[in-house]
Order: sequence, then structure tokens, then C-alpha cells
Amino acid sequence: MKSKEVIDLLKQNDFKEKVYVRSKVQYNSESRKLEKEEYNILEFDFIFINEKETELYIIEEKESLFTHEEIEVFNVKIAAFHTLMGNSPIKYNINLLLLCPLHLQNLDKEREASIRKILGHERDKYNCRKIFLDTANSNFEEELSILPSIPIDVEIKNTSIGYEGLLEKVKEVLGESLYTELNRLDEEINLHSVVQHLNVKDENNG
Repeated sequence: MKSKEVIDLLKQNDFKEKVYVRSKVQYNSESRKLEKEEYNILEFDFIFINEKETELYIIEEKESLFTHEEIEVFNVKIAAFHTLMGNSPIKYNINLLLLCPLHLQNLDKEREASIRKILGHERDKYNCRKIFLDTANSNFEEELSILPSIPIDVEIKNTSIGYEGLLEKVKEVLGESLYTELNRLDEEINLHSVVQHLNVKDENNG
């Protein structure tokens, strides 16, 4: 399962597993006593939070394409969580990672319409960011490179490669298709902005 690779990456970047539990007191008619009961207010199996508790990752994986109904169930759970979090900044920075086989690198026309429709959920950011990761991608590291707040590792053997050389390294890490897609958003890449999201290493310092 590719979710293990995602979890390993989050842990490497100081994210820790998190469970959100609240308690309530209610009367037990059989024992005639007040009893405290704990309940989960965010019911997902894999939840990870950063050290400052300002960003949350929820991971769901499926061996087939997620349905609109399943995504709506996730959305409702997260919306309910929002109502219990008051002014906590975490509710404004929730990433729902949806891992499933999209076959984007070899997409036939028959499946293209349904895939594009499902991917349309990524535009809905009201309760959380929805990010699809293609588990059918033979180079799954390309998928991991799009995760928000996770630096991209770039190893540079020649530290004097210059602007063009660095862009080539970025293209190598992101993959040709993702790099091209990002280039469509802006005519010129802001090098300073790119470097902020890289872990640049040279062969001497590692």
C-alpha cells in the first residue's frame, strides 16, 4: 500500500499521528450513575499533524477509484470536525490525501471523463484541500512531490550549476508532466519561491 510511503514521508518531516477525542458525561440508567464516555470527533484511520499543530494530513487509500459519494462522506466528517474546533487554525489547513489508481500516465479515452470528473473535487477547498495521488504511477515519488509543506529533496553535485541547472534538477524531481503543468500557471518560474520548497544538498555537505 502506498499510504505507508506517505506516512513515512510525513514522519520524516516531523508529523505525528493524531487522534481527536472528546469526552461527555451521561447518565447510565442501568447503573444509575453518571459516566464519562469518550468519542472520536474525526473518524479517520490515518491522521497526522505537524509539530506546531497548524497543519493536518488525513490519508485514505483505495484499490479502485473513489466515488463521489465516498468523498462526500469524508467531506461531511471534516465539516463536523470544524464545528468543534472553535477558532483553532488547524481547521483552515486540513489536507485530505486520496490515494487511488488514476493511471494518468496511460489514460484511455474511455476512462478519461470519469477520472477528470473525480479530480474536479480538488477544486473544492471549502472544508479541506483534497489531493489525489495516483498509486498507479510507477514513479510514486512524483506524486509525493506535490504535497503541501513537504520540502522536495534535490541533490546537486555541482553547486555552481546556475539558474538553468537548478531548473533542470527541479524538472527531474517533479517529472516532466508536473513541471510542464506548473509552467502553464506562470510564464516565468520564480526561482526564490521554488528554492523555498527544496532541500538542496551538495555532494560535500550531504
